[in-house]
Amino acid sequence: MKSTSLFIYALTGTLFEGDVSGVTIPGEDGELTILPTHAPIVTALKNGKINAHTNDGGHEFFIESGFVYADQKSIVCLVTQTS
Repeated sequence: MKSTSLFIYALTGTLFEGDVSGVTIPGEDGELTILPTHAPIVTALKNGKINAHTNDGGHEFFIESGFVYADQKSIVCLVTQTS
């Protein structure tokens, strides 16, 4: 199974760095799943949950807002977390 590098950064520090088979994010226009080799995209994130799909099951991160950039090699999320 293909994987891509995911980086999730908040003002408080690094939330996640690692390889994922995909990530589901709360995009401004609705939920979006980004898989390896996805076409380049930049979009705003809204209040919701990021689900990082990893070999060990996955990780969840609750956010207030942010931005995501993805290309065919990596996914970078810059977020503010919910309190």
